[in-house]
Parts: sequence; structure tokens; C-alpha cells
Amino acid sequence: MENAKLTREFMRRYNNHDLPGARAMLTDDYFTVFRDHEMTWDDLKSETQKISDAFPDYKFLFERLEARSDGVVILHNFVPSGTHTGTPYGFGPCPEIPPTGVHVQNDPEEVIHFYFRNGKICQNAVYTDGEFVGPVGIYTQIGGFPFA
Repeated sequence: MENAKLTREFMRRYNNHDLPGARAMLTDDYFTVFRDHEMTWDDLKSETQKISDAFPDYKFLFERLEARSDGVVILHNFVPSGTHTGTPYGFGPCPEIPPTGVHVQNDPEEVIHFYFRNGKICQNAVYTDGEFVGPVGIYTQIGGFPFA
């Protein structure tokens, strides 16, 4: 499967909350980098499951897919969004907040780079400088900050 098709299929599975199906498309040593913080699949899966449980309609949309000649695939203006109608949501040391019904939309993550090895995704890197990004952006929008 070519890299652009592989990326689209990975995103389809991820958006359908099919984490085992998404995992099957990754190398054993896959990792992601978000704002210079490296996470393994297990780290990413854990946070993704919490978000999916709290925001059942959570999806990642992107404006454009660019397949470069060096095999790297870039997703431009990657925007996560969903509605807090599922389980309570909290992360790290932040206390859980019961479902609020609030629709969240994080700031666009400027580009997501996907790297490949042997027909699988081996790494991705997220570049963003927005205010509402990652779990902090989600938590802020549902009223989690500031907290005592």
C-alpha cells in the first residue's frame, strides 16, 4: 500500500476509534513526537482511549494530504474535535470533569509528518503552536482550567 493510502487508512481507523486496527499499521517500535515530547504507542493509546471514551464523536480532520517524493506524508491543518458527552475527562494530575456537552475544537496542528518503514508507519511528528492543543486544549475548553 502506498504511503498516502496507508496514512488515509490509518486515519480512518483512528477516527473510527479502532485502536487495534490502527496499531496493526504501525511498526513495533513506533513513536510520535508532540511538541518535542516523545510518546510510544502505549502512551498514545492510553490518552486516545480516554479522549474517545469522553468524546464519543472525537475525530481528526485535515485540510490537505501531501505525499512527498521522499516518502513522507504530511497532513496540513489537522484539527481534532468532539463533544464531551461520554465519560468524565481528566489527564495527568488534572481532576476528571463530568460530561459537559461542550463541543471542543482544538487549534489546527500545522502539520503532521508520517514516516514509514517496510510498509508501516514508524513515526509521526506533530508541529503546532496554538493555544488549544492536545489534552490541555481539550481540558481547557470543557472548563478544566484553572482548578484548585
